[in-house]
Amino acid sequence: MPTSSYTDLLLRLLKREDRGYPVELTLNNQLEFSRGYLSPAIAQWTAGALDAESGRRLFELLTEDDQVAGAWAMIRGSAPQRRIRLSIDAEAAELNPIPWELLCDPGDLAGGIGVNLAAADDTPFSRYIAGAQDYTKPVAPHRVKILAAIDNQAGLER
Repeated sequence: MPTSSYTDLLLRLLKREDRGYPVELTLNNQLEFSRGYLSPAIAQWTAGALDAESGRRLFELLTEDDQVAGAWAMIRGSAPQRRIRLSIDAEAAELNPIPWELLCDPGDLAGGIGVNLAAADDTPFSRYIAGAQDYTKPVAPHRVKILAAIDNQAGLER
């Protein structure tokens, strides 16, 4: 199986503003697309069922802004294999309960079946939730003590 090169896609959902939740898309920590907005109504969205149809509806809501839709189309065309990292800012915590792992990109597939982004090999998906990290001091080096016990069975010398 040939090795493939994945592009890193960071999808950030930021604190709600008057227009909605800002959406930022960045490829490989370099190429940043124009900011779009996610409707404030998304915070009340619930999946009717945990199925592909709900995933398509969620994807439609995510890409209903022209900036986000245009960026997504460009990314899909230029980077078919992409690691998708969803980052939800701590100040947008109301978006955490939404099952983002259902996102289903209808793409250009015949029949509108689409691709579940979290389940497809070409689009590994992970979610990052902002939170305070409490780092402790490293463990102080110390001597390792090992106890070895050997049973004194008959014929052990063989």
